[in-house]
Amino acid sequence: MTTVFSEPEAVPVSYVRQYLFCPRVPWFKMVEAFEPPMPSWVEQGKRWHQKQPELQKKRQIKGLQTPYQHQPDAWVESRQYGLYGYADEVLHNSRQAVAVEYKHDKRPPSTAQKLQLIAYLLCLREQYPQHEIWGILYKGGGKKQYRVEIRPDDIERIKQVVQAIRANSQSHLLPESSAQAAQCDQCEYLRYCNDR
Repeated sequence: MTTVFSEPEAVPVSYVRQYLFCPRVPWFKMVEAFEPPMPSWVEQGKRWHQKQPELQKKRQIKGLQTPYQHQPDAWVESRQYGLYGYADEVLHNSRQAVAVEYKHDKRPPSTAQKLQLIAYLLCLREQYPQHEIWGILYKGGGKKQYRVEIRPDDIERIKQVVQAIRANSQSHLLPESSAQAAQCDQCEYLRYCNDR
């Protein structure tokens, strides 16, 4: 088991996507230390995720030179940005490193999904400083492949999100949420939000 580097305000990369979905999700986890019972669809998603690394070995990644190594559930961290977590998979050779994220839904990548992947790329950039770094987001059962690269404005957005998550984690007040009804309906924390 990998230990988190000694940074008291380090934030799990998954909280970036969760914060953009609703700021209350990371707050419940960090302040209340609360995980609600797991809905059946989350369990189905976990089983789907577990199958993906084996399927990945048969997929082609444009621009990634062979041979390369597969690291499923790859630990990554960034001391510069105070981020850490497990990428779904990291593929790397002597010159390139690619973070891979699998999302079961068939919609085009959301901003939150892309920024989560970019946060993993920032971690990967510290782990492989001499490598060409990019990400692949697989959508819709792994059939659609989207290439994601680090852009300066995305870095600034991630820094803002991480700062907001840290600020919220210092407060005992439930953060404001702009989540819409469709988001709330699919959130496992819905019954714990007093104003929803």
